[in-house]
Amino acid sequence: MKYSQRKGKNHTRIDRQFWFECAEIRAHSGSASTWHAFVRSSEVEIVLSALENRRFNRALEIGAGDGLQSEVLAARCETLVCTDVDRQQWDNGERWSSPDNVSFILMDVTDLSRFADDSFDLVYSSNVLEHIEDVDRCIHETHRVLKPSGIGVHSVPSRFWKLFNSLYRLARCRMPKIHGVQSTNWQEFVSWGLADWIRKFEGAGFAIERIYGMPFYFGASGRYSALVGLGNRFRFPSSYTLFVRPTPGGRGQGF
Repeated sequence: MKYSQRKGKNHTRIDRQFWFECAEIRAHSGSASTWHAFVRSSEVEIVLSALENRRFNRALEIGAGDGLQSEVLAARCETLVCTDVDRQQWDNGERWSSPDNVSFILMDVTDLSRFADDSFDLVYSSNVLEHIEDVDRCIHETHRVLKPSGIGVHSVPSRFWKLFNSLYRLARCRMPKIHGVQSTNWQEFVSWGLADWIRKFEGAGFAIERIYGMPFYFGASGRYSALVGLGNRFRFPSSYTLFVRPTPGGRGQGF
């Protein structure tokens, strides 16, 4: 994936080499929990493969939830600090018994002041940033705690996911649901444009190293597995994974 500027505008090429095979979709779309676990496990495995299975001395996961992805990340980290604003999912999650190198901290990630500057080699989040009210402050904070040689990896939802998930709910005679912190479905759809996500990270002093278009998914019912398969065939990314690095002296102002 290459990132360049032309005529003063950002032009981003998205690597869309990832997709789910029809057999995988059929095998894992029987229930909401099975489908969710398959999608999230696949995403973190794609990320680690992109990082060439690099090991990290100290990593920070934002919005760890039930620890599903933490289990995979922990195997690549000497120390993994997991955070969330709600501990219930973590305590109730059907996951491995946390090893000694994993700790959980209940905290608001718009304030990472308990961590010193340049504390982590990796900052990771998966489909979390859209749920944070002051997401710009959060991204600035991740820049502060990330080492100059470190890398941030953040998966964020796309408009494709919003569109198809809304159609999925309408097909079931349900109103589209607001997923994140926006006030309306339209505001959410607009705010999930890739250019907006890029502006947020660049505004915080990050350089975009590459962007992956993740496999297509929506909903949780096997009834629509054929449509999910079609979306994967056309490489519609339901989320983007941005690999970002702090630029020297690029830390944003005002936070």
